[in-house]
Amino acid sequence: MKKTIFTLILVLLTLSIANVSCKKNSASSGSGSETGCTDPSGTVTANIRNDGGSLSILGGNMNMTSANNFVFVTQYGHVRTFVHLGAVDGLGCITSIPTSGWSNEVAVKPNNGYIVMDISTEGTIRYARIYVTRYILSTFDEILGAEVKYQDDWLTYPTVITSEVTDITQTTAVGGGYVYAPGVTVSERGICWSNLHDPTVSDYHTSTTQNLDNYTLTMTGLQKATTYMVKAYIRTNTFGVVYGETVYFGTMSDPTVPAVKTKQVSNITSNSAICLASVDSDSGSPVFERGVCWNTTGDPTINDMHQSNGTGVGEYTVEMTGLTGGTTYYVRAYAKNSLGVGYDGVISFTTSHEWANGMLPGEFSVSETKRVKFSQGNLQYQASTNTFRFALNQNDFIGEDNSHISSSYNGWIDLFGWGTSGWNNGNVFYQPYSSDNVNGSWYGPVGTYSLVDEYANSDWGVYNRISNGGNSTGMWRTLTQEEWYHLLYQRNTTYGIRFTEACVNGVNGVVLLPDNWNPSIYSLQNPNGGWYESNEISLADWPTLEMAGAVFLPAAGFRNGTNIGELNNECSYWTASYWNYWESATSRAYYTYFTNGSHWLEKDDSRCVGHSVRLVHDAN
Repeated sequence: MKKTIFTLILVLLTLSIANVSCKKNSASSGSGSETGCTDPSGTVTANIRNDGGSLSILGGNMNMTSANNFVFVTQYGHVRTFVHLGAVDGLGCITSIPTSGWSNEVAVKPNNGYIVMDISTEGTIRYARIYVTRYILSTFDEILGAEVKYQDDWLTYPTVITSEVTDITQTTAVGGGYVYAPGVTVSERGICWSNLHDPTVSDYHTSTTQNLDNYTLTMTGLQKATTYMVKAYIRTNTFGVVYGETVYFGTMSDPTVPAVKTKQVSNITSNSAICLASVDSDSGSPVFERGVCWNTTGDPTINDMHQSNGTGVGEYTVEMTGLTGGTTYYVRAYAKNSLGVGYDGVISFTTSHEWANGMLPGEFSVSETKRVKFSQGNLQYQASTNTFRFALNQNDFIGEDNSHISSSYNGWIDLFGWGTSGWNNGNVFYQPYSSDNVNGSWYGPVGTYSLVDEYANSDWGVYNRISNGGNSTGMWRTLTQEEWYHLLYQRNTTYGIRFTEACVNGVNGVVLLPDNWNPSIYSLQNPNGGWYESNEISLADWPTLEMAGAVFLPAAGFRNGTNIGELNNECSYWTASYWNYWESATSRAYYTYFTNGSHWLEKDDSRCVGHSVRLVHDAN
């Protein structure tokens, strides 16, 4: 009987324990609750399991591991880390960003706070805050996960950009910054500076409490002629002091004459040129005159020929006029302030020779009995005035502006379809501005004819007046394919030198040497061949060759319709000869072709393609 009663008590006790256990397991439980903070707007409450469950935080998947840790799966190059804040009174109590303690994995604990930091591939930094309210337990007190509250995209790390320093004097300068800090309370905006080390707010600084995205502040008490470092900064409750990048500047020294620079001389003709110069600093005293001065003896001053243009600091140009052709000049910039005249170094240049009727002096054999002289530059055309001219300088070419080719274009072109002199030869396209690229047989004389004899007027030089080339018809013509071949490969010259590839003042092309060329005039490498880089000829040296009769064919490229190609690489010039490889070939013509390190004479192309034209005048 006693044994039966004992057994019954044991069973009841077991059932009672079981009943208590069932009540405990029927609900999730935690070890604490929020007491002191209000949940911020946008708070999300969610459960996360430790068997593969995840939450989307700052665009990434935050997992809870079986070891009850938070971890992140890095996605698309983003870097996401945690800082464990320990026990806090609620999500709203997480208000500042620690500067240390960040890790890739943190332990999950109830009543504890966490911050997630996301760094994007662009460097943008964003933050989320998390509060764990409790564990979620199984009926056997096993941790299955956690209940959390979180605020996604809580804060973005402020952007502070230091402005360039302006209005620099001997003792003052103006700096500033740009601030982007959405959702962040900024209590102070300022700049700090030092001439010894990278500055912080512990160094010299000045600030404003105005709520401005862009702000400027004046630095005072600076030392003259000293290099300083300056940074913009802001003070925040959340991030502390945030700095921009360091900017360097130098204070002015004692006033002196202006600092000027002679930059380059361009647009050189026989009687004028343009000089680009600048006043880089007024050196502490305003510039009331600036310009350039020049002479033919060297070291020019304002007592020589000079021309002014404007006042103050900055770039300017001056046109030098009344120059003499074929003459070397020396030019330099100057500027005046109350302390005197400032000069820069000297640049020399040589004006173009003023060639009579646009005709260069050198003579070139193009057959056993015939010699020619070349024009001073490539042929150019202006449709709006129906004007032909020669380029002012041998290395001039139009380039990309050839794409504007049309019957009304008021600029200049220098790439022409074959036989487009403007004379109506009975074909579809014969105008210099013709640009159709569908059918080459629609250009030049109809059939298998060259630009000679009864079709000589299809030659640009025969039919037209060249405005700076004598201004009469019939003065010029285009070499035939046979004449080009003799000039380049067969003619006898004094020293056996006929041509070479070269680069003249940065322009690639081919130098043709006259029959009487003497190599003692100028040393040229790789005669009768070579590469563009074989002979680097300066603008100052070129007149020496030109006066001795040298001709330069610039690599002006080609035009297909309105598309321009191979500028400063392909040196291609039409001949007057149609392509006679087939008797029925009516759509192609010969042209002379050079590229870097190679040349072909018997090369043909569709007559609709635009190539350069260089005219010659019969010398005998």
